[in-house]
Amino acid sequence: MKILVTGATGFLGKHVIKYFNVKKLKTTAFNGDLRCQSSFTKGYYDYIIHIAALVDKKYWRDKQLFLVNVEGTRKIINYYKTSKVIFISSTDITNKPISPYSQSKLDAEKIVNKDKNNLIIRFPSIFGPGDKHKKIIPLLFDKYLNNGDCQLNNNDVNKYVFVTDAAKFILDNIDNIGLEVMEGVPVKNYDLDEMIKSICNINSRQILNNKHIDFFKKLKQCEDFYKK
Repeated sequence: MKILVTGATGFLGKHVIKYFNVKKLKTTAFNGDLRCQSSFTKGYYDYIIHIAALVDKKYWRDKQLFLVNVEGTRKIINYYKTSKVIFISSTDITNKPISPYSQSKLDAEKIVNKDKNNLIIRFPSIFGPGDKHKKIIPLLFDKYLNNGDCQLNNNDVNKYVFVTDAAKFILDNIDNIGLEVMEGVPVKNYDLDEMIKSICNINSRQILNNKHIDFFKKLKQCEDFYKK
């Protein structure tokens, strides 16, 4: 089984390669530029796990998102014609109104879907050691460990998946086709804030309910990474 992983140096990509290696599966890191097909990693691959994308939604113009997330996916499909593509997408595409990032993922899904042997996997927010994106969990750890700036403006519920669990989900579903959606753990913003306060040894009134015990244990694994 030959597996090529795009986005291999990114947060999820690194964990996917690490998890697959533990399972004795050889992976190759894609080292090309999604905007330039002539730079693509050559060779035959049974599977392309396509993770690479522009993710930080606030920092990219719509044109950049389109060129990398949409046209880059089209180039992957066209270049590796005989490979099965496992496209890593986001549950954000079901949110209304849809953001430019989510729209780019939805447009890319339509390209992947043209071959019914491919697989689309939608994840909610992925967290874990190594995540440097400007998202709520890294920002809260930075706030309580390093005096960073993070203000919560609402008590919305978000769903979270631990990065190793995401890597396992990819491998467990690699031979499936169509669409797979991984359900995350729903957590209110203020509850998340109290959990991270507690982990960082800051006065907290957090009382865990049963559904958050495993989530809290995985959240604690992030602490050392965010210490400066």
